[in-house]
Amino acid sequence: MKILHIGWGFQPWRGGGLIEYAEDLMEIQHMNGYEVHYFFAGRHYPFFSRTTLKKWGKGKIWMHEIINSPIIHAGDQGTVRPDLDIHEPVSEILFRQVLLELSPEVIHIHELAGLPSSLIEIIKSEFNIPLVMTLADYFLLCPTLKLFTSAQKNCADEDIGNKCSVCCSLAPKHRSHLIRQTVVYFLIKLGVYKTIKAAQKLFFKLIQDMNSQNAARHNTRRTNMKSELIDISNTFQRRRQINTARLKKIDLLIARSRKVREIYHYFLGNDKDIFVVQPTVKHLDSITPCVINDIKYPIQAVTLNGCASVPKGAKLMLDTLNLLKTRGTIKYLQFHVFGTIIEDFEQEILSFKEVIYHGKYNLRSLDTILEGMHIGIIPSVWEEVFGYIGLELLAKGIPLIGNKKGGITEYTVEQKTGFINCSSTAEEMADILAKIINNPQLISTLNAEIIKNRHNIIKTMAAHFNEMDDIYNKLILKKEI
Repeated sequence: MKILHIGWGFQPWRGGGLIEYAEDLMEIQHMNGYEVHYFFAGRHYPFFSRTTLKKWGKGKIWMHEIINSPIIHAGDQGTVRPDLDIHEPVSEILFRQVLLELSPEVIHIHELAGLPSSLIEIIKSEFNIPLVMTLADYFLLCPTLKLFTSAQKNCADEDIGNKCSVCCSLAPKHRSHLIRQTVVYFLIKLGVYKTIKAAQKLFFKLIQDMNSQNAARHNTRRTNMKSELIDISNTFQRRRQINTARLKKIDLLIARSRKVREIYHYFLGNDKDIFVVQPTVKHLDSITPCVINDIKYPIQAVTLNGCASVPKGAKLMLDTLNLLKTRGTIKYLQFHVFGTIIEDFEQEILSFKEVIYHGKYNLRSLDTILEGMHIGIIPSVWEEVFGYIGLELLAKGIPLIGNKKGGITEYTVEQKTGFINCSSTAEEMADILAKIINNPQLISTLNAEIIKNRHNIIKTMAAHFNEMDDIYNKLILKKEI
């Protein structure tokens, strides 16, 4: 089978679970005889801004990379040009070239970051190729990915134009952050990044200044649109409306959890086919479960990236620590924080002597750094699409405390794998921790249950390949009938 995947970036130019999953799936598809291609917006080079398409090989995977995409993707900071997210002619021309060259049997969209959603129209209206999309985030509905507002609330609004403008108020106007990301990638690849780290501020300031000089020309030349004619609020609303219509044209949407399916059905209507398929990633196989018994105080609690942002749970964690201190129970716990801590709360979180901050970590080190931990906390307050962190903790045999948000409840099951914080509040989180403090044997009981059922909890990439292969073949057959 010849398959074309669509996404944003590649490892290690970018990190995170979305690209890891996509590349793991592509790799196992190649191992099973697929001809695998990947079309994506990627690197931004300094000192020139012309958009080009670069074809190269990563192992046996063919990469079709848009260099210097006209669309400035900034993750959960959003965008100042929502119009480009729905239509961008240069990307469309390059995409048509790839489709004409490859004639893939099936296309699988993972992300459309840095790419216009008009690619969906091209696939279905012009080429009529079977199309699958994994709902890996809420990007087509929400320019800041998470359906989580600047007021720190989950967003189910339909009238969003003005609200999106506020949420995207910090979005960069220029591509300097993407140039920096690319330069760092090359410096690390050359092995000289640490050597010149002291001079990097001056170097990146030079890049930023040079890029700013041609930023306005860069954008207007590529889009043939005058920014002064764009009503930004109306364009955000139009972005949602057009993307909703385009999502309905995709042959099959794959939700990573039942909650994600429910959210997309809310926006698209219940008549749209959305199939739930839980994902997995290859590195889970390298984590060895450990038996947890004879637990002594303080109980070792761990969160992976749980303090990196407000949506990921930083404020909830801080409020929980304060409550435990007020109640006098914090002395029975130690909190291990891995990953970054959001600057707004860093000083307060680190002021607790019970908090041990480990900083950034490497996925290859997970088996080691999770050794000796008793309970894992997933404090996300947004509707987390799935979250591999929960699977990483369970692969080690560590029970979870997870908020009742998004896909977290797919693997956090009461009396099976952990405890559900149904209200997603600090008060209930503190109550659950108090229950564990009063009865540490709960951890050992859950640990034994997790290890016993590990083969049902942790899906192999081989099993997931079979799931996806079946989906692709059914879509191809449906087209042929």
